[in-house]
Amino acid sequence: MDYRIQAQAERLKEWFATLNVRRVRLIGNSMGGTIAAHLAATMPHLVASLVLIDAAGFEASPSWLQQHMSQTGLNPMHEIRSADDYRAMMSIGMEAPPYIPGIML
Repeated sequence: MDYRIQAQAERLKEWFATLNVRRVRLIGNSMGGTIAAHLAATMPHLVASLVLIDAAGFEASPSWLQQHMSQTGLNPMHEIRSADDYRAMMSIGMEAPPYIPGIML
């Protein structure tokens, strides 16, 4: 399944069409805020109002994570096969990962 912002906004638009919803008031949080903003920018006739809470940014260019995935075919947030992979995932997802004793990994 395609998880890019544009694809998810398109799925949301299709869902509204399936429900026969002609105009919406959207509230988007985090990545949902980005999807909602994209929907409002590309289909303003559909969005009556928009509230964004901690919107997660926009796709101006591929992120380093997208570039890494296209080059290696692996998502370091999901492909955890070793303690080093786990540590890498934690450092990507957290500003200050908690200490985890080696025996726990």
